[in-house]
Amino acid sequence: MPPRLDGEVAEYQIHLDGRPATSLVYGGSAPRERATYSFYVGQVAGVTHRVRIRAMLPDGTWGGFSQERTVTTGGER
Repeated sequence: MPPRLDGEVAEYQIHLDGRPATSLVYGGSAPRERATYSFYVGQVAGVTHRVRIRAMLPDGTWGGFSQERTVTTGGER
């Protein structure tokens, strides 16, 4: 869920295993509640990664990182 601020949060930075992996930038208004985003991390199923995100705040600075989560890659679709 986006931080509750005076202004719009339209950019998030996603870190994978302690390193920047990708950014998510909304061209319009960002969702107010839960959103889903996916990106390619490899072809091998069953690999576990550590993920954290942080938001670009309305004043142009980066907010703090989210709590670290772990995700495991799935099989082919």
